[in-house]
Amino acid sequence: MKTFVDRMLCKSKNNRKVKAIEELATQRGNTGGLIKRIDENREILELLQERVPEFVASHPWLVGWIKANDQFFTQLEGILETHQALLMAQDYPRPWPSQIDQRNSK
Repeated sequence: MKTFVDRMLCKSKNNRKVKAIEELATQRGNTGGLIKRIDENREILELLQERVPEFVASHPWLVGWIKANDQFFTQLEGILETHQALLMAQDYPRPWPSQIDQRNSK
């Protein structure tokens, strides 16, 4: 059975891990946080769609990879509830590129 000190050290270690994850998700320093990752991920897909649409069309799995990253990042942001998007410009992060295509085709 764990002693009181062991339990406290374990909790302290877990708290440090959670704090480190929260800082990584929200810091604008080296990583830019989750919202920056989400925006850049979508920007990459937009760029590919605009500059090399035939490449994207012939490699549909590429969109799937980028979409899977987007889903992972947005789900993680939702779990952590960073609310970073509320602190950013209105259109940040940019919408998923298919949403842009749908708006432009109307």
